[in-house]
Amino acid sequence: MNSNVLSISNDKKKESKNNSKKSKEEDAQKLLDYYRLRTQGIIKERIDLLKELEGINLANENFHEKEWELYNLNDKIAQLQQSLSEANIALNNERRRIITFNAEIDTFKSKYNIIYNIYFL
Repeated sequence: MNSNVLSISNDKKKESKNNSKKSKEEDAQKLLDYYRLRTQGIIKERIDLLKELEGINLANENFHEKEWELYNLNDKIAQLQQSLSEANIALNNERRRIITFNAEIDTFKSKYNIIYNIYFL
């Protein structure tokens, strides 16, 4: 009977070891599954963040392109304003010349009238 008890006790120990081993394997599998899911989630999040970053980069490139266009347009505006200012100066100079010429014409007309009146009247 004692040998039966020992045999049963040994069987229980083996069964307990097997159950413990199975339990550890199940725990390891659960842990592996957890980290696999977690890794998949992180990979998906990384892909989403990379897409978002790509969108931000495109927006940033577009911003810099528009900023460069604005810089060029402001430069053209400054050049056109300078040209307009120079044209206004030239126009005013020509107006002064016309006024001077009209004054000379009036002077010549007056002199002509005086001479005409002296010699022909």
